[in-house]
Amino acid sequence: MHSVSQTAGSRLSQRGFWIFQITYWLVSSVSLIFMIKNYHPVDDLFWVVVRRILTGFFLTWLLHWIYQHPFMLGRKGADKWLWVSLATVALSLLGTLFWLPLIHWLKIPELSSSALSQFLSLTVARLFSLLIWNAVYFGIEGLIASYALKQEATEAVMASQTSELKQLQAQLHPHFLFNALNTIKASKDDPQAVEEITQNLADLLRFSLTDSKSLEPLGREIEALDSYIGLQRARFRDDLDCSIEVSPAALRVRVPPMLLQPLLENAFKFGPKTGGMPLRLVIKALVTDSWLTISVANSGRWVEPSKSDGLGTGLANLRRRLVLLLGEQATMEVRGESDWVVVSIRIPQVQVSPTPNAQKLPC
Repeated sequence: MHSVSQTAGSRLSQRGFWIFQITYWLVSSVSLIFMIKNYHPVDDLFWVVVRRILTGFFLTWLLHWIYQHPFMLGRKGADKWLWVSLATVALSLLGTLFWLPLIHWLKIPELSSSALSQFLSLTVARLFSLLIWNAVYFGIEGLIASYALKQEATEAVMASQTSELKQLQAQLHPHFLFNALNTIKASKDDPQAVEEITQNLADLLRFSLTDSKSLEPLGREIEALDSYIGLQRARFRDDLDCSIEVSPAALRVRVPPMLLQPLLENAFKFGPKTGGMPLRLVIKALVTDSWLTISVANSGRWVEPSKSDGLGTGLANLRRRLVLLLGEQATMEVRGESDWVVVSIRIPQVQVSPTPNAQKLPC
């Protein structure tokens, strides 16, 4: 793709130019036939049209060649349009100097008898024709330039967003690993719990290291939760009451990877502190009117997380990834309801391949 920093004449490809050139002069020939027939009938209409169209075709090809010249491509602003004007006038005069003696030699009866009138008539007609061609030519180039500018701007934004997503994901994995290691530390006096936690951690890391796209089916995220919640169950034992309910349609909706994990980390961090034990956890996902709604509810009270404990980073990370991948229409809301904290995520539905039936599981 050409850079938008190039001047207008460089953006129209050779193939594009010839498509434009042939189309323009075919349309011009039809228009010329109509005008001559209705306003200035002549006997040899065919040859009059052929002469004028071929001359215009050749002169505009020369103009295009001039506009493609490195000297012209380096002109900008008023300097560029001055040289465009000079080239247009020069080729108009060239057309007159070519046809004027030929008309006299062939005794073509289409001009007045005055030599000056003949010269002016031919030059003005050709200049008018080239000016119209210039207007269309540079109009098309302007549209191409505008499209190229928007395309480059879009690519720049996408590159910036891709870079930001990579940084967010780089923050997410160490953040998760840090919390998992803290869980192992908290269970250090229970060898069986440590073994279960380590196994679930290994399974979850294996899952997270497999190739994934920017958006994955929610069903894949639910599978990952099995290992993550297993890691936490080894720590909480009977003090964890958890259930997952996901509709078949919800399983097919694509969501950012590791969407639910930061929410569960929040629940496991603050739920026991603010709501006592056992910790109750309810995860639901359903599709309504082409929107996926996910709710993660845990017993306890909402505590505004701070960046110092890593949870503020996790939630801010999640909000930002939702915006980058799904746009401003994707939302996340946190609210307190009596002795519960509910986090709701609402995103547009994007279907993928069919998945199994609804899941309603104790986790």
